[in-house]
Amino acid sequence: MRRSRPDWFATAVKGRLTDELVGQVTAAARPARPQGHGAAWDALEGEHAQIVDWVGLELTVFKIGDLLHRRGLRVPHRMLHRYCVDRTDYRSRSARETVPVVDGEPGVECQIDFARMGLIYDSESGRRRVVHALIFTAVFSRHMFVWLTFAQTLEAIVASCEAAWVRSSQDKPRVERVVQYVRGNFFAGEEFIDLTDAQGRAEIWCADTAGQRIHATI
Repeated sequence: MRRSRPDWFATAVKGRLTDELVGQVTAAARPARPQGHGAAWDALEGEHAQIVDWVGLELTVFKIGDLLHRRGLRVPHRMLHRYCVDRTDYRSRSARETVPVVDGEPGVECQIDFARMGLIYDSESGRRRVVHALIFTAVFSRHMFVWLTFAQTLEAIVASCEAAWVRSSQDKPRVERVVQYVRGNFFAGEEFIDLTDAQGRAEIWCADTAGQRIHATI
């Protein structure tokens, strides 16, 4: 059966294109959005309290999207970023004051950062302890190696350097905001069994997430 065409189609064919006609076509083609947003935005509203908590922990939008995906909600990154900016206290990278630093040559410089990550269960002491991360970054390639440790001793630092020497890339330039990236994109929002579990997942994250990003996503 041949479907009948709406009245605005016949009008358009006759060449009488008006603002009223354009409004009718737009209304017919656009999905119903009573609040000005679609179903995906409404789904984010359903997770609003959790998203606010994650933003408060300084998680990146990429990490928030990953955690939402694990909860069964997948939305476009641009929409999630807009939601975080509009509906939370999230500050985008462009809103932060940064000083551009020119990358060095491959194989010349390795940046090492040391910072507090949070609390992890220590199976030896039977309690949660503060864990720190030694972060090795090859700035030219942006490859990373993260070594987690409870101790802040020379022995712990030497062990991390030996592990990084075995596992990480040989491109060694300079990067900003490394600690915030590791804390916000890897550590925050996760639950680890113990230090061994965290270290294993850190190495997977370095290879599959940090190692695959482009410079602008740090």
